Amino acid sequence: MEKNCLKKSLFKDSRIEDLDAHEDGQTFILKIEHRQNASWQGELTWTDRKESMKFRSELELLRMIESAYEEEYSDVEQASS
Repeated sequence: MEKNCLKKSLFKDSRIEDLDAHEDGQTFILKIEHRQNASWQGELTWTDRKESMKFRSELELLRMIESAYEEEYSDVEQASS
């Protein structure tokens, strides 16, 4: 993919729609934009909620994923109560 070409909307991509067809778990798309100071910087997209978040380190990335799972499972537990 060339840097100069226009990006299509991430969620209009049919490959992304296929990822949303799962029943269990969560789906994320990870885009590493830079690697500095022995760490990654980039963007994490949570396809189930169509939300994107920037991260500055691997630790921050892992915390985002953990937070997303905790949020999702707390919603499920509240719905079943």
